[in-house]
Amino acid sequence: MKIPRVASRYAKALVGLAAERKELDAVKQDAELLLSALKESRELRVLFASPVVKADIKESVVKEAFGKSVQEITLKFISLVIQHRREHSIKEILERYIALYLVEKDVITASITTPIAMDDSLRTEFKNMIQGISKKEVEVEENVNPDIIGGYVLRVGDHELDASLAGKLKRLQTEFKDNPYVAEI
Repeated sequence: MKIPRVASRYAKALVGLAAERKELDAVKQDAELLLSALKESRELRVLFASPVVKADIKESVVKEAFGKSVQEITLKFISLVIQHRREHSIKEILERYIALYLVEKDVITASITTPIAMDDSLRTEFKNMIQGISKKEVEVEENVNPDIIGGYVLRVGDHELDASLAGKLKRLQTEFKDNPYVAEI
């Protein structure tokens, strides 16, 4: 996914300010809360996207909705974004902030797809395996997809390890399709 330049610039500014004030972790929690609210609330998405609603009304709604649950720095930042008429990019800004936070904290994200939900021991085993290889802190994102039949698909950065039964069947199908030992009649 391509991040708009404006989102990247605002996110970098927020990371710099939060690092300076030693509030990186708190602002990350705020960003996750706001992203969750944006995902769940159509009204909030429409509010941020609407060019008709005035900036002061948007600011008062944000202050009323999140004033007690987020840090002051986050509220002021959202207010600044609204004043500069960039609120339509708030989702991308917050997502980019979290990505930059992970880089700042030297954390990598691993995505594990399994056919059924993992238990705690398997989750810990994956996390320890990835930490042992990367020598970095790991944040695990779990996905469930019954279509992979068995096994798992592990994605870390640009690398993917497909150890799923569906992936193996697909590779076998490709191998048999191009079988050089069968004479064509």
